[in-house]
Amino acid sequence: MTYAKIHILILTFCYFVLSQKKIYEIIKELGGTATPTEIKKLVRIKYPDASLHDYVYYMLQNLKRWDIIKKNADGSWTIINELE
Repeated sequence: MTYAKIHILILTFCYFVLSQKKIYEIIKELGGTATPTEIKKLVRIKYPDASLHDYVYYMLQNLKRWDIIKKNADGSWTIINELE
């Protein structure tokens, strides 16, 4: 693997980690529990030039996998552990 490919992989990983943190912060801003629709709406307002709103569900799944948030029966998501 070339240096350029490694560099691209690292940058991609950093982008997704930062994006997940943004999603976490938006849920927190919305009171700790929010629906994907509410999250997407605020993402579009706060980051109008980014395509982050297209990846909200993917980011929610990753945060769930890391036990940072949980999905509720009504489809909303709740923070269960603080992100450091």
